[in-house]
Amino acid sequence: MRNLSVYFHTAVEFTAPVSAHAFTLRCIPPDGPTQRTAHMQLRLEPAAAYITQRDGLGNWLQIGQLQAPHNALSYTVQGDVQVDLSKRDRTPPPPFYCCPSPCTAPTGDLRAFLAALPAPTAPLERARVLARAVSDHFVYTPGATGIQTTAGQAFALAKGVCQDYAHVLITLCRLAGIPARYVSGLPQGDGETHAWVEVFCDGAWYGLDPTRRCEADEGYVRLNTGREYADCPIEQGVFRGAAQQSQSVYMKVAAVGGGTV
Repeated sequence: MRNLSVYFHTAVEFTAPVSAHAFTLRCIPPDGPTQRTAHMQLRLEPAAAYITQRDGLGNWLQIGQLQAPHNALSYTVQGDVQVDLSKRDRTPPPPFYCCPSPCTAPTGDLRAFLAALPAPTAPLERARVLARAVSDHFVYTPGATGIQTTAGQAFALAKGVCQDYAHVLITLCRLAGIPARYVSGLPQGDGETHAWVEVFCDGAWYGLDPTRRCEADEGYVRLNTGREYADCPIEQGVFRGAAQQSQSVYMKVAAVGGGTV
């Protein structure tokens, strides 16, 4: 078990004033079998009214709107999270975690890549083999891909970021008959948000991080899950105005109270 303090800040800036800004955030860690939250707070600047509800995947949504003209919108999440992987999530996967989605559709290259890899009979060990293979295949390259890049396209480039590593691993796992889901969240340390994969093996969900070539341990705080990135972006919005936008993100997750118990 690990006790963590969480700080997560995102600022969106516009080149000209915008208005009628409708936004949806998925920025608050949910409670679940492996994590419990306490003292979690969300602050918006400028202040804006919003409602909170869950989507069909169990993610928390914060849905609001800013009518008045503004040049920026920022949100800050701060609180405590306890992660305990001894209490694995044993919720059976719905069928859509076993099937291709728009960004995880298999290609001939991905099928051939899978066929050439060792295939241990134990599902979790096979998923680990696939995660290591994805890590070896890619060169981490920010800017080489975008949010609509598919697993097949990223695999062909052999370049990308955590989203691409996750999409390719999900595709391979599903081809191998292993249910898999996309996870966005906050790993222990400081920097930006991250994405990894959870696989359902031997009656429980296990986290694999192909970008960092490791398993997701108790230093990983889950924000959202879905079939792929498009199911669970941390932020979405539309606004009125002729402006371009830029975004800056900073998060820090630190162990507290001795860290691991």
